[in-house]
Amino acid sequence: MKINEAGKKMKIVLISDHYPAFPGQASPNISYAIHAFARQWARTGHVLVIRPWVLSGRKWRPPLFLKKSFVLDGVKVVLCPVVKLPFQPIFWLRGLFRIIKKEIDADVVVAHLGFNLIFGYKTAKRFDLPFVAAVHDGDLLRFGPKMLTVKLMRKIYGYAAGIACRSFALYSYFVKWAPELSDKCFVAYSGVNADILIPRDAAMRRFKDKEKKDSIRLISVCHLIDRKHIDVVLLALHALGRQTDWIYEIVGKGPAESRLHQLTKSLGLCDRVHFKGYLAKQEVQNILERSQIFVMVSSNETFGLAYLEAMAAGNIVIAGKGTGVDGIIEDGVNGFLCIPGDADDLSEKLQHICFEITTNDRLDIVKKSLATIQEYTEEKAADNYMQILQQAIECGGGIS
Repeated sequence: MKINEAGKKMKIVLISDHYPAFPGQASPNISYAIHAFARQWARTGHVLVIRPWVLSGRKWRPPLFLKKSFVLDGVKVVLCPVVKLPFQPIFWLRGLFRIIKKEIDADVVVAHLGFNLIFGYKTAKRFDLPFVAAVHDGDLLRFGPKMLTVKLMRKIYGYAAGIACRSFALYSYFVKWAPELSDKCFVAYSGVNADILIPRDAAMRRFKDKEKKDSIRLISVCHLIDRKHIDVVLLALHALGRQTDWIYEIVGKGPAESRLHQLTKSLGLCDRVHFKGYLAKQEVQNILERSQIFVMVSSNETFGLAYLEAMAAGNIVIAGKGTGVDGIIEDGVNGFLCIPGDADDLSEKLQHICFEITTNDRLDIVKKSLATIQEYTEEKAADNYMQILQQAIECGGGIS
């Protein structure tokens, strides 16, 4: 059990508008990876999640169907409208402060993503609490500077007692971006639910069955946007030609979907590529457990829990170099890494997996992949993160 220095259970305030706004919410803008941390923390401590709803311009209130609070897997979530001054990162946070004062005598404040870093920073200062600020891909590499400005981000991260980089790649990027803050940084990796780990024999049998000349089954699970590079996967598969039989299933929807349908048709792959749309979690799991290769060579991927879930289901994973799971996946050892957006590089990797290595080589990769994923369960990931929160409470200032 994790306790603070007073001998009590740790009391955590987690602030993120990427948290579900109601039970069962399915959206590309929601992170159940963040919920996985809170769910595990709640088993040994007290967790209050504040889910801000930023109101600006014409959006002066959240949708009426939303409840002010609810409990999700033992975690209390409170929705908090926050009024924003248009075109400026200026917010009215009195309502948020009132919620914290009423609900919890907190030990530490944790904030994830974008404007939530401001909310966490202001809350920590208001209540004189240790503050742990997360680093996601969007905070630094995509839209972060447009939302917060570099000066404000440096101020927030400089104030934090701990800086939770959400992948090994982001950790490397951040310590180059702000080397003076490196002593506060740690990797807050995600984990998978241990219940979904497939038995090794079942995974190995799936690859042995390929000797029977069944179709190779590939899968991608993602929001269909350009930086996921599903078009690159289609081009790489087209380059394989008809020399092998394969089926590619795409799970997800998004703005790039119509273009991907058109590309599939123009490449003559409609009989081999199946768009599945959004599916329930168990349905996705069922497809993963009959696939052999999970492929998604995204750019600017914060972490990519989908990769870990694919590994847990016994797939050989092909991911992007320098992105979320680079550092967990070692190229050619427990999976493969490709240059994001490079169809030729991906095509070479697929050729290598399908034709150049033996069945025993594939089985060895799957065996090592399953061994890796044993170290990346939700429980271990949450415990890793909580140890840093404990450290932040004990030292109050920067983490040494």
